[in-house]
Amino acid sequence: MQKNIPLSINILNNLTKTAMAKKLYQMASSLILICVCLFCGCKGENKQVKGVENMNVVTNTIKNTFVLDSSVNSKLILDDYRSLGKFYSANSELKLIESLMECPIVAFCNTSKSEYLFAYQYEGNTQYAFSCFEIGYYDEIINDYTQTNYKDFGTESGLRLGLTLEEVESIKGKGYTKEGNKITYTISDPNTVFLRNHNMPEYFLECVLQQNKVVRIKFGFTYP
Repeated sequence: MQKNIPLSINILNNLTKTAMAKKLYQMASSLILICVCLFCGCKGENKQVKGVENMNVVTNTIKNTFVLDSSVNSKLILDDYRSLGKFYSANSELKLIESLMECPIVAFCNTSKSEYLFAYQYEGNTQYAFSCFEIGYYDEIINDYTQTNYKDFGTESGLRLGLTLEEVESIKGKGYTKEGNKITYTISDPNTVFLRNHNMPEYFLECVLQQNKVVRIKFGFTYP
């Protein structure tokens, strides 16, 4: 009988060890499973976020959202006669040229006489409320320029002469049509707030390039 006691103790110890080992194994398995789930979850979340970011990039590239320009040097504004005083205060000196373009214009030039700015006044416009602007390199054929104190001319978004096509695209996107060496952006949706506010059917912005450099910028309302 006494010999059976140590044997019973050994058996009990073995069972205890087996039960503990089994429990430890189960705990380890559960811990590994939790770690795997957390890792996969984080990876999936990162992948989802990255996918959303990529989707946004593709969407923006496809849409090519074009933001229009409406001013020169952030002072002379389309269809706003009051802005002329901020751009050029000596209004009485301005000369309206009526035979050069399809409608009367006021011709400005910069300080160094290397760039010109044409301000188009469409029929029916309030005096000095211009409907279109054109920026280009100075042409000596025209004698009636009004010289300003500006070093150069440009739009509020940063368009100016001398930019490359790639630089224009980085500012305005690629949502343009191309005809020869001219690219044109247009807005013609009648529900566009800008068009409704000015009661005009269409807005355009065009750039003429030579050797991949902008040599003329024209923007405003389409001539009726």
